[in-house]
Amino acid sequence: MMLPGRLLLAGLLRSASTASSAPRMPTNMCYWDRFTWSSCYFHSTSDHSSRKAGLTAKEQLDPFVLIKDEVSEVTDRLRSMVVAEVPELTSAAGYFFRAGAEGKRTCPTVLLLMASAISMDIADGLENKPRARHMHLAEITEMIHISSLIHDDVLDDADTRRGMDSLNFKVGKKLAVLAGDFLLFRAFSAAVSLDNTEVVSLLATAVNNLVTGELMQMSITPAQRCSMDYYLQKTYYKTAALISNSCKAIAVLAEQTTEVQALAYQYGRHLGIAYQLIDDILDFTGTSASLGKASLEL
Repeated sequence: MMLPGRLLLAGLLRSASTASSAPRMPTNMCYWDRFTWSSCYFHSTSDHSSRKAGLTAKEQLDPFVLIKDEVSEVTDRLRSMVVAEVPELTSAAGYFFRAGAEGKRTCPTVLLLMASAISMDIADGLENKPRARHMHLAEITEMIHISSLIHDDVLDDADTRRGMDSLNFKVGKKLAVLAGDFLLFRAFSAAVSLDNTEVVSLLATAVNNLVTGELMQMSITPAQRCSMDYYLQKTYYKTAALISNSCKAIAVLAEQTTEVQALAYQYGRHLGIAYQLIDDILDFTGTSASLGKASLEL
């Protein structure tokens, strides 16, 4: 399993449960342990057990495998959500949603695993009512994420992304910018349908942070370049803000307590920062072939 997958596993699936009957959650667990216990139990019951039947032991511990059916459904729906009146815009906006170009879909995976963990009713067993709304939020977050990647590539004048031509290299900067804008529009149009102003506010905050982080990177001074605090703040804005606010939004939609919402936010924050730390290290230790983009020379 690749390291990002291990990060997800460490946070959400600390151990793999294969119990055939519903165990009772211990009452003395802290919220972090309840969070992990719930996710493991969710993936050991009913429909999820049948999905695991044909998997190897290693695959049963891979978060990307555990949730792949729902992530596939999210991906299929995303393709229909980015259709525009102008064919050229549809093609550009859907560039990273095409078969073979989807990537790992880390954002939807994290959010759906988070939803699995916190949507379980402690007293009565599995509770799945918010699932459709959680899947919709996963779609919205992925559109915002892809929009940010497209805009980043334009600003960086990048010519590759995920081992293929970047969108700006393929169709030009002007259409790429419009495609990114269109994805943001589609994302917030979809967010309104969730009928939850707090969730919309969280997503708007994340987009504001994305812009702030990009400006911090563009205007960095030599002194700031050597500051770990500055680096971590920029990393939070550029990478962790979206997943942390979206994780909190999952908890909000599940009508969880403010304590659980805060824990979900912190999980997303730490995961996002760790993910970017690894990505930045790989820029120096990886190869262009393995990264799917240009590597840096020491």
